[in-house]
Amino acid sequence: MEGPLEGLTGLDEQLRAPAAAVADHRRLSDTYSAFLSGTISARSRRELGATGLSARQGFITPEAMVQHATGTARGEAAKLVAAGTLMAETDRAEKTVHNTAQHPETRLPVRPVPWQAPVVHAVTSGALSVDAADALRRGLGDVDQPVTAESLVTALTRVLKEAADLTTDQLFKRARRRRDELDEAGIKAREKQARDDTRFTIFRRADGMVAVNALLAPEQREWWVSTFDCVTSPRRGGVRFVDPEKAA
Repeated sequence: MEGPLEGLTGLDEQLRAPAAAVADHRRLSDTYSAFLSGTISARSRRELGATGLSARQGFITPEAMVQHATGTARGEAAKLVAAGTLMAETDRAEKTVHNTAQHPETRLPVRPVPWQAPVVHAVTSGALSVDAADALRRGLGDVDQPVTAESLVTALTRVLKEAADLTTDQLFKRARRRRDELDEAGIKAREKQARDDTRFTIFRRADGMVAVNALLAPEQREWWVSTFDCVTSPRRGGVRFVDPEKAA
């Protein structure tokens, strides 16, 4: 798939290497941050109470501690904790399976390997970013009565093959589509939940400015986004002349 740097020539071509290096550095940094966040969460387990790491540091939740430590937004911190927790759970389960296979006499309690394990492996290998992993996790959802772990693994394998050519938003949509294919009966329930969660509020600030806060279902979102694009397109895009006389 053609990326934003496709078609560059001459000196502009030199942007490719540093842009790719920045992307690799970001993926590595996010992976390490997720690992640390998972460790913080594990040491702040609910059963530890006031002796947990985040509680001893004065934070209500592990996410709050991660947010403070990394300087990220609350949603980003929650994403890092979720990814790190999944990484830790997968590692423990796979080690248990391996040790049991090597030493069956120990009779260790068998931990089921999470069905999202391929996502963890893709993240730790650098093939997938933490953001992309979160999009897959949210898009495919959780195991429930009509959707088994085995069917989710199959769907996940299909989406992972396409992940390299998709943006994070496209990856989420593709994963959600696979989920809908597995659980057609649940489509109506998810659509109803989306409508129930919809909100749109407008309020005036003390300085006279008007603020808008909205959470829209996919169908409503497309209408509002297309309208916003039409209204703001002169500022964001459109024709750009390179001839000085035409520009003037």
